Amino acid sequence: MNLKSAELAKPKRKEAIVRQVADEFIIYDKPTERAHCLNKTAWDVWQLCDGKNTVASMIQKLGSGSDEPVWLSLERLEKAGLLDSAPAMIEATNLARRSAIKKLGIAAAIAFPVIVSIAVPTPAQAQS
Repeated sequence: MNLKSAELAKPKRKEAIVRQVADEFIIYDKPTERAHCLNKTAWDVWQLCDGKNTVASMIQKLGSGSDEPVWLSLERLEKAGLLDSAPAMIEATNLARRSAIKKLGIAAAIAFPVIVSIAVPTPAQAQS
């Protein structure tokens, strides 16, 4: 296990509203008024970000046989603002999407972490 894999990730969950819609998960972050849609891969990683699981234990628990989906999910969760603290993600940052798909194989591309974020208007903004 390398040092980076021993780091912890802690999610922002205090004021998050979570709903499952089909096979995707919507997380509404009240303080930022942003909604985030996570696919199953990103959701599974976010669920393991409890401040107790190391990156290495996440990789082991997800059993994907590769660490790229976990690192990419953590990178995207951090960019979406869904983590209070994140491990140094040098591996994920330097990993291009194309090379990750090639490394994981085309069949595994459906397990590629996806997070889509949008700003949610306030009721007053929505009426105008």
